Amino acid sequence: MKRSLKGLAVLSMIAGIVPANATIARLKALGMNETDNEGSYYIQDNRNIFLNAAAINDFKDTLILEWGGNGADFGSASLQTDKDGNPKAKGGFLKSYGSGVYGVYLGNESNTASLLRGVGTGATSADNSLAASVGGSGLDQMLDGADNQIDLFYGQSSSIGDWGVNFVYAEGKNAANRARNIAHAVRLGLKNNGWQAFANISTGTKVNQVDSGSFHQFEGKLGFHLGGSYDVVKTEKYTGTVYGFAKKFDWEQTDSAGATGAAVGTVVTNPALGGLSGLSRNNRGQAGTADGGFLTYALGYGTTYKSGKGTLYTNIEYRHKEIEVKFTTKPEAKNVIVPVQVAYEYGATSWLTLRGSVSHNLMGYRENNNYGSLNLFGNVAAIQEFGADTGGKKVDISNSTDVRAGATLKLGKVDIDGLIGVGGSTGTVTADPTERGVLDMDRLLARVGMTYSF
Repeated sequence: MKRSLKGLAVLSMIAGIVPANATIARLKALGMNETDNEGSYYIQDNRNIFLNAAAINDFKDTLILEWGGNGADFGSASLQTDKDGNPKAKGGFLKSYGSGVYGVYLGNESNTASLLRGVGTGATSADNSLAASVGGSGLDQMLDGADNQIDLFYGQSSSIGDWGVNFVYAEGKNAANRARNIAHAVRLGLKNNGWQAFANISTGTKVNQVDSGSFHQFEGKLGFHLGGSYDVVKTEKYTGTVYGFAKKFDWEQTDSAGATGAAVGTVVTNPALGGLSGLSRNNRGQAGTADGGFLTYALGYGTTYKSGKGTLYTNIEYRHKEIEVKFTTKPEAKNVIVPVQVAYEYGATSWLTLRGSVSHNLMGYRENNNYGSLNLFGNVAAIQEFGADTGGKKVDISNSTDVRAGATLKLGKVDIDGLIGVGGSTGTVTADPTERGVLDMDRLLARVGMTYSF
């Protein structure tokens, strides 16, 4: 009872909502399940500026802050991902100026970039990044993740609609590890009343490192994310939107040494590795240079129905996702799903909006093979994104139902968003199934973000 009263007291002191001005937490609570949380194809939200740069015209004169820290370690302090229970800090502003809108956003690094660099790290270097207690040296020898990222935005309204452009740049160096990483991209977008189109293009990615004479490198060769949507039905209360996209990234990874030595132990349960255990260090990896690539595409239909203080969202789509690395024994994974989602958002009071969603796969299967050819962290990344190795067999995806909830509170022009806290004493979403579905009143909101309208 004491913990419940404490949580309710916290809730009563924080306030409000403007649903269209929100953060990652809102879209996650409404069912968004994207590796990089770029935004929604049919729900209006300020996170959409990373999906279609033209969206900045809808959210001018705002400050957006995503509270967090360095993110969750993915095998090392230099390779981190943004997770609900351990988010990366990020934020920026959008400001009108004359007939245009400009903006600056810091820290919006890609989870995909970090996961692929984990795959591309040299096998021996990945092993050595493990703690000495499981046979590694404990030295931080993973390839660096994209860091120090800055996004610059500019857009305007025109006779054919709103347009926007977003230039992305990230660079970092580590003299101690003789490491350097650099990445840059451009996002182009156009939208009008009822339709939108975008082209997000990776113009270059390269990261390399030398560990005790062992050289490993990850270099992007081709990357794009193309898509759009069209409102096939639009009335005062109801909108039906058909959308589609294709996302492809090809890379080249080099490992001068390959794996060395025999298996020397197993990895114990480790939250940084998604709570997985029993993955043996062995002769994974391959010396030399190999190509890799992933492809995701989807076609979907989303609806928005407004009634009084509430908004109902529904969605169905077909999604195909696959990845491979062209080793002699080629690791590859493929997931095909048809998810449906139902979400509801309700203005409970003048200072509080509540929301929730349920998602479920009408059908889905995975077809994964040869994870053992990857380095340890590549193996973990594959399991996290695609599920377990199926030995090349087609296996149905089970237990796909996912329920989420969230809230937005208001203090004047300040909106505070969060996922309703889940998890035990940590207040995070963990890999421990016994901690799912727990309402932790000491940490009522997880993945908290703030929007200020000025």
